[in-house]
Amino acid sequence: MPRYVEAIDSARGQSERDAVLEINVTRTRRATLAELVLSKGAVAVADGLTVGLVASAVGVWQWSAAAPWSGVVTLAAIAVAAIIMLWRLRLWSVGMQLSALDEIPRVLMASLLPPVVGFFLASVLGLTTDVLVFAAIAGVMPAGLILERSILRAVQRGLRRRGHGLRTALIVGAGHIGSLIARRLTGHPELGLQPIGFIDKDPLTPLGERQGLPVLGHSRDLARLIYEFDVKMVVVAFSTAPHEVLLRIVTTCQEKGVALAVVPRLFETIAKPAPFERLRGIPVVGIQPIRLSGGLWWTKRLVDVVGSAFLLFVSSPLLLAAAVMVKLGSPGPVFYRQERSGRDGKLFQMIKFRSLTVGAEAQEGGAMWSDAVEAAAGASYITGVGKILRKSSLDELPQLLNVLKGEMSLVGPRPERPFFVNRFVHDIYRYGDRMRVKAGMTGWAQVHDLKGNQGSLAERVEYDNYYIENWSPWLDLRIVLLTFQQVYRDLRGVAAE
Repeated sequence: MPRYVEAIDSARGQSERDAVLEINVTRTRRATLAELVLSKGAVAVADGLTVGLVASAVGVWQWSAAAPWSGVVTLAAIAVAAIIMLWRLRLWSVGMQLSALDEIPRVLMASLLPPVVGFFLASVLGLTTDVLVFAAIAGVMPAGLILERSILRAVQRGLRRRGHGLRTALIVGAGHIGSLIARRLTGHPELGLQPIGFIDKDPLTPLGERQGLPVLGHSRDLARLIYEFDVKMVVVAFSTAPHEVLLRIVTTCQEKGVALAVVPRLFETIAKPAPFERLRGIPVVGIQPIRLSGGLWWTKRLVDVVGSAFLLFVSSPLLLAAAVMVKLGSPGPVFYRQERSGRDGKLFQMIKFRSLTVGAEAQEGGAMWSDAVEAAAGASYITGVGKILRKSSLDELPQLLNVLKGEMSLVGPRPERPFFVNRFVHDIYRYGDRMRVKAGMTGWAQVHDLKGNQGSLAERVEYDNYYIENWSPWLDLRIVLLTFQQVYRDLRGVAAE
């Protein structure tokens, strides 16, 4: 029997000992092709090739016989500057989040600043300049890098989902937060970490809640566990261990060269990025106030009005076709109005295309939660046309009228019925916090596949509050782009059926 199995307290039960035996750790000396693609070097090479190809293509297109070498030197200088900026902005890292949308602002800075500054310097120094050269590289380089990174990040996420390049992770603290981290890492291998177990002297959660991951030992066992399980990262969650013990864990990780991640206290309120300051040598984390009004929020309202009016206009043929389908598909009205809770609990009438038979809730004996409709209890009440509208999300289109009236926003937490709001406020942690902004047609939770029967309600609430506490126009744009992508996949699924 391996030593690390013997180290487990027998009082924890045979099931935990068996879970340890099932852990499979592979040590490889030579990196596989998948691991190379997931490395920082692969990102650097891809960026370098893209920048080089763009500069070469622009150079060939704008080759000047009068001063060929000055053009080559200019393009080469811009390319080198762009590569340096990509490096300095840490765009070659391969972290847990592999999203090209997250990187677009920094990619734009790295690719636009060199040609703009280059043109300015060339003009000041009186060098021979061709405006078209700078304009071309300023237009093509950002597009090329964004396309390249979108493909590369998609490939890297796909490799991780297939189990390639995952780093073994050990979680300090087998409480509710530690178990939550284990569930997230186990359910989302694209984050790149494979949790193998916990370190905790007094675990607070049962084996089932910990995704079947065992408690492998105490803090004093960390150095041995790092070696025996080839641990690459240690995640410090909320633990009952005293301060001195946690400091010893940090020191051990630093000595062994193991990456360390710490879940901070009050993590629910910390927006990204959280600024650090020094209080006479003591680092403190600043928690910025959440501004739910002001100029940017007026911009959001302006976008809602213009966007909803535009979408109503361009989708009018689709709205008409859906209305005819609903009317011919089953007896009853075309639209379905339902009272929902909006910002600060203010009630409004949300409008959708009817997807249920008339009187479905009365037949069921009361209000049905939206998730229950998808379950067996309510599935029989969904009409044939309603199934198509729900799967393609086309039943939501009439809510553009709610957005135009100011009752909803294009992006925000999904609205819920007052009956369920009153219940969830008491049962779900921070559920009431998600009502600080207007409800939306789409949201951060929806684009992360947390809708219908997918994911837990508590997890959706976390995503909704993250959106509110990290809101920006760019985040709204990202959600809209991801929503179009999601709707496209849904439409393809409906067409395939």
